[in-house]
Amino acid sequence: MKRNANILVAHDFSEGSKNALDYGVEFAIENRAELHFLHVEVLHDDSNVPVEPKKTKAQLLREELRADILKSIEKQGYEYSDLAAIKYAVLREVAAAPAIVEYCKNYNIDVVVMGTHGRRGLKRKILGSVAEEVVRQAPCTVFTIREELKFESLADSMTKIAVPFDFSEHAHQALAYAKEMAASFMSKLDIIHVIEEKLHPAFYSATVASIYDLEPDINERIISEMENVYTELGGSDVEAEFHVLYGHPVKEIVTHVEENKHDLIIISSHGLSGIERAVLGSVTERVVRQAPCPVMTLKAKKVGEATESSYAETLS
Repeated sequence: MKRNANILVAHDFSEGSKNALDYGVEFAIENRAELHFLHVEVLHDDSNVPVEPKKTKAQLLREELRADILKSIEKQGYEYSDLAAIKYAVLREVAAAPAIVEYCKNYNIDVVVMGTHGRRGLKRKILGSVAEEVVRQAPCTVFTIREELKFESLADSMTKIAVPFDFSEHAHQALAYAKEMAASFMSKLDIIHVIEEKLHPAFYSATVASIYDLEPDINERIISEMENVYTELGGSDVEAEFHVLYGHPVKEIVTHVEENKHDLIIISSHGLSGIERAVLGSVTERVVRQAPCPVMTLKAKKVGEATESSYAETLS
């Protein structure tokens, strides 16, 4: 993460967003970044913002945010003066995710920090996921943490970073970023490639049941190629392990990360949309939903800048 960056914490007063706030404060102080706090007031939705007579929602929002920030700063042993700058804003929209994405474009946000409720099944299909939509559409890096996970300072605890790697250009970018971050935190990298099993109907071949029947040394070849890519990236000398897994990508990544107690996942987003996303799905979005640790999602390409928002109410 570059110094003097713009960091946005999307805050809805849930437990998940309070955990995200802790990470946002840490990132901002460690990188001398400008910290933006955004609450989206979703029309026709129940609000978590407290109500008090004789005060506007904007006033209450700023007071509650400031109280949460002070708690976070105190908990982490910082001083309020350690923060370079803070901005508070409220957006009024019909949905939270588009408002967050628009704010990112308008204010040149470098990193969004937000919680995810980790919904699955029917509830997720009905309510959707704000975090997943932001991961898919935001023009910048998105750092997510599931609501049930507790804050742990990355500066103090990050010893191992998982990097799913599929040999795409986007994955190369994520690996280069992960290598720099691992050097900064003196962490190890765990680079993971998943061979996805896709069996053909039996009448295609009576003898071939797996890719390993065709290429029994494929694991060794993939690891050798990953090592070559890693070496060619250059940069700092960071200890790395290479793993080839077999099965469903999301399940294998999440299980491997959980079993090996990784502190962070760094993954690229291919930015699928429309029919392509409906058909192929998104490994990244499902990893964000299920990951047992925070996830940092890097964008595959830069999105053009948008015009200034006409409905942002700045509270600073």
